[in-house]
Amino acid sequence: QNAQDSSPPLLIRNTTMRNIAALLRLLFSCLCCVVGVLSAYDDVPTKKADHPKMNPKPKLPEVTHYVYLDIEYIWGDNPHYSSLSMKKDWNVYQELHREKAKSLNIKYDDEKTRFTDRIVLGLFGTVAPKTVENFLGLIRCDKGKGKYTGEELCLKGTSFHRIVRHLLLQGGDFSHADGTGGESIYGGYFEDEAFAVDFKKPYLLAMANNGQSDTNGSQFFITVSKMRWLDGKNVVFGRVMDRFDAVDYVECFGTFSGEPQREVKIVDCGELDESEVNLEISSVY
Repeated sequence: QNAQDSSPPLLIRNTTMRNIAALLRLLFSCLCCVVGVLSAYDDVPTKKADHPKMNPKPKLPEVTHYVYLDIEYIWGDNPHYSSLSMKKDWNVYQELHREKAKSLNIKYDDEKTRFTDRIVLGLFGTVAPKTVENFLGLIRCDKGKGKYTGEELCLKGTSFHRIVRHLLLQGGDFSHADGTGGESIYGGYFEDEAFAVDFKKPYLLAMANNGQSDTNGSQFFITVSKMRWLDGKNVVFGRVMDRFDAVDYVECFGTFSGEPQREVKIVDCGELDESEVNLEISSVY
């Protein structure tokens, strides 16, 4: 009887002690949270954050020479599309040509229509004088025949043998027309001058090489997108100054493998005076 009477008060006491212990743990946890918040508040900045610093807009070197490439291509049947995006680009290309047909020099050859367009380039003679002089010699066509190829050192009559979609237009192979030939006006290859300009922008003019340094000849390429993986590997010596749309038209004939769907030929080339260049358009670029 005595044991039965004493058991309920003992159970109550044990339950009360457990509740008190749980309450103390809860209070201790709350106290730790308060201390943590107060200590963290000391590290909260009270001043307005500064605007993030962006990399400055890349500036290109001074243009010292202006040259042009008159290109000709046949607008015949629609080219083969390897993707829906290529078909869309081609349709845009056709529509733009319909709108500009009056301003273009259109020649009719049986059932094919030949279009002539002009790409205007500016050369960076201050950062790559030897490379610019080589390109000018190929533009002027006044250096005679090559020492090794025996062909005229001239871009007139050559074609863009490699056109890679969304990347580049490559030409300048006057001896083989497939990317394996050509040579500089100095005979064979000449060395890289400086990598002062990175491929941070599209529409740049650069020297092509055989994958190794100091192998510049007569081949060049025009970019249509950023190509940062070529920084320090290919010398940039110029930029497109006018007719960016002409470069985009030619890119429509390209493929992802680089084999052109149409022959794009350089029918004429030469130098221009600064007064003949639309600098207002080039300044927007």
